[in-house]
Amino acid sequence: MNICVTVNSKYMKYTYVMLQSLYENNERGSIELYVLQRDFTPEDKEAIKDISVKYDNRVHFVWMDPEQFNTMPINLIEGTTLSMEIFFRLLIPEVFPMLDKVLMLDVDIVINGSLKELYDMDLDGVCLAAAPNLCTGQQVPVSFRSWYPKSRTRWTHFNTGILLWNLKYFRENYPREYIFKQAQTKKIETMAFEEELFNVLFGEDKILELDPLKWNYITTYEDIFRGKFRHHLEETKEELRRKHTVIHFLASNPWGTGFKNDSYRLWWEYAERTPYYHNLCKEQIERMEFGQSKEKISLEYKTTVLEKLFRLKGTGELEEIIRKRGIQYIYLYGAGVMAELFYDALCAEQAQNYVAGVYDKRKQGKFQDMSIEYPDAKSFQNIEDLHEDKEIIVLVTPSYEADEIKEELLKRMQGRLEVLTLKNLLE
Repeated sequence: MNICVTVNSKYMKYTYVMLQSLYENNERGSIELYVLQRDFTPEDKEAIKDISVKYDNRVHFVWMDPEQFNTMPINLIEGTTLSMEIFFRLLIPEVFPMLDKVLMLDVDIVINGSLKELYDMDLDGVCLAAAPNLCTGQQVPVSFRSWYPKSRTRWTHFNTGILLWNLKYFRENYPREYIFKQAQTKKIETMAFEEELFNVLFGEDKILELDPLKWNYITTYEDIFRGKFRHHLEETKEELRRKHTVIHFLASNPWGTGFKNDSYRLWWEYAERTPYYHNLCKEQIERMEFGQSKEKISLEYKTTVLEKLFRLKGTGELEEIIRKRGIQYIYLYGAGVMAELFYDALCAEQAQNYVAGVYDKRKQGKFQDMSIEYPDAKSFQNIEDLHEDKEIIVLVTPSYEADEIKEELLKRMQGRLEVLTLKNLLE
């Protein structure tokens, strides 16, 4: 079986855990592993070689030139847990001209059994095989559908964490030039860009549908399983092993959240059999200690701001504070609960007069029609789109890191605008 991963050095330890589960549960010597990377150290490569040799498998390291992806919308993934390695996937057919088929795996998964049945599936007439995305109810979200052709009839939404490629068919019908042109011209605005691109281009009739419960059981969000989609949430590790060959920890990883449920404990059992177990445990403890400290600071900050906003609501005092400061326009940096409370603390008419727009990654709630294109990370590189008046204020999302974000904005904007946190404004 030809298996490939796209990964950076930061995720090497987690890749190793995935490989531990893969190699344990598949026939020794049956795997050719291809690692697409741009920054692996000699130590990283040696570690992957060691575990591959231990199970009589072979490994090949493919260096990917990041400059090939300069035209890709990298800004969509900045500030997220994703990295530019997702764009490496656009070139997989070209990278492997000698292969007819390859199975691509995300690193945030565990493999509980043989993948031979999956790998041997007939891909005649299709580019890819993938499982419907359990986290979206297996359907393309309504908010995404404007990116799709108007003639669309099939609205299955595929997750690309486990993706079987018909490389020969892909190369013959969809060369690099076509894929890159589509990536550059499609107005797709989501951090999982390559996933949505594949759904837009091939989801109508060029993706073979896999059983998601067997081949891509996403166990991250328990509420989804207990909520409207009603997928069964396994209660024990034994059930997980017996019923689900591939378990996917989408967006909330075991190394970041610890022992959330039995599927997470299963990941840690595989991790325990790797040389990185001690370091992974140490990282988990440090993350928990930092999280507790962070939560305390955040709670103190929010409590202070909340008390003042509730006290000011309906009194007209908040409008008076803004007027005395000579503020003409307000841009909210973040559309969360605190931003909504601030907006509600202004009377409806004044809120509409002052709040000129909202920067947020998600266009949702009462701010949906006021959302502005989100800036690159925390840089406000598209600040020139704002009003020209000097007396503009940008309110930073009130959290434990508000002051840090404020300093970044001040540095980037070079005095163009005044930047305050909500706490600053209300003091």
